[in-house]
Amino acid sequence: MHSGSFLELNDPEGFSSYKEVQRWLKVMEDVEMSYGGVHNLIRYQLKSKLKVPRPVHIKQREGAVNHFKKVDATQPECDSGWNAHQAN
Repeated sequence: MHSGSFLELNDPEGFSSYKEVQRWLKVMEDVEMSYGGVHNLIRYQLKSKLKVPRPVHIKQREGAVNHFKKVDATQPECDSGWNAHQAN
């Protein structure tokens, strides 16, 4: 493989599975590797991971996470980590 191949593997779009990387290597570079070989190359030699987003529940409202982050960021932090309402 030439160095341009490694740049393609670091594409922000990424690959969703090692099988997809395996197919890409076969088509683009004419390199056949076992699944384990592809995993070893990506994970340990290139020190990379697959670019797969975390799953989202189907009932989650659009923008709920951003709203939660904004609301949580405005809450004052407590030194003890104990909520005053819980003390009573």
